[in-house]
Amino acid sequence: MKRRFSPTLCLRKAALILLVCALICSLSGCWDYRDLDTLSIVIGFSIDRSETDPSKYSMGFEIVDLDLVSSESDVESLLISSEGRTITECVNNMAQKLQNPMYFGNTEVGVIGHDVAQEVSLDVLLDSMLRDYELRDNLILVISAEDGKSLLNNPEEKPRLNSFKISSSLVDWKSNSSSANGTHVEELDQVYDCLSEGADLVLPELIMSDKKTGEFMLEGLAVFRDGVMQGIIEQEHVPFYLITAEGLAEGSYNIFFTDEGDEDNKYVVLSNRQSRPKISFDYSGGVFTFYVDVEAFMSVSEFSPTLDASVNSDDTKELEKLCEEILAGESEKTLYEIRDEMKADLLDFAAAVNDKAPALWSQVKDSWDDYYASCEIKVRINLHLVDTGLMQNY
Repeated sequence: MKRRFSPTLCLRKAALILLVCALICSLSGCWDYRDLDTLSIVIGFSIDRSETDPSKYSMGFEIVDLDLVSSESDVESLLISSEGRTITECVNNMAQKLQNPMYFGNTEVGVIGHDVAQEVSLDVLLDSMLRDYELRDNLILVISAEDGKSLLNNPEEKPRLNSFKISSSLVDWKSNSSSANGTHVEELDQVYDCLSEGADLVLPELIMSDKKTGEFMLEGLAVFRDGVMQGIIEQEHVPFYLITAEGLAEGSYNIFFTDEGDEDNKYVVLSNRQSRPKISFDYSGGVFTFYVDVEAFMSVSEFSPTLDASVNSDDTKELEKLCEEILAGESEKTLYEIRDEMKADLLDFAAAVNDKAPALWSQVKDSWDDYYASCEIKVRINLHLVDTGLMQNY
């Protein structure tokens, strides 16, 4: 039996095919696409307390407005401020000042002022930003040694673009253990994970060192417990914390064998090629002893002429032993300072107990702060000097 031709059915099929094609075409683009020149692009923001009303926040926004950029001019940024009783109110008040909508998809840096970091938890400061403003997961958070706006404000030089400068510098310094610029960088998603898990964390603290050129320098690492800043690891001690906290593949350590000011200045500078810490513990008599064992491969990059002569293989072993003692001693000193002055468990000894002895953890977890306050910390460095260079000629 032949089926009868139906014009209506053909039209319906044709309409269905056109509809499917239209949907496919629409899926190939961005449904919320916006031209960049119709946006106020926020490349960095700061959070402080208002100078006139401490009950309010003051936020600075470093903005690139492409409407102001011509083919013959450099890209410049503007730093504009707003105040509000909440972070959301600051952002909304800022939006009312701008001709174009604010766009946070290219925000590089969030700077939190020193005073605010000591008063308000990070989760309170960042909650609304995480919820509503399209922030990138790899946005870098830093603490300012002064007010947050001071790091973004550089009126004597254009183009400013301080947020890009801060971000690129911190990425270069990340996991570098040298005393001058060794630091640890936490991106926004990592900070969020730490806050969600109740873990302690560190963020780099910077200070503007030259307002004419926009140069800034590291002050150290700000230590957070329960999201609130407890203190700072001074920059000279940062390398000795980093070697116990994470695997490193670069950086340098200045090892001095004589006191500062001694005319017979003996020292060696070690370049870190690879190091990795491992945590273990003992529990006896109601007291924990935590061991941080660090396997480190380093080379000699500089040494003083007054260092003992004729370094052979046996002398190198003696040099390794001396350097191990100094590295371990400085690291232990730094970890005890973090524990005693800031009450922070940055190496997460609690997790080590929970992972390796869950039954023991169930007994001590309710009084963990007391156990941690009385624990012993021992750092053991196993140093391998893989290259002594020209020392062999002395």
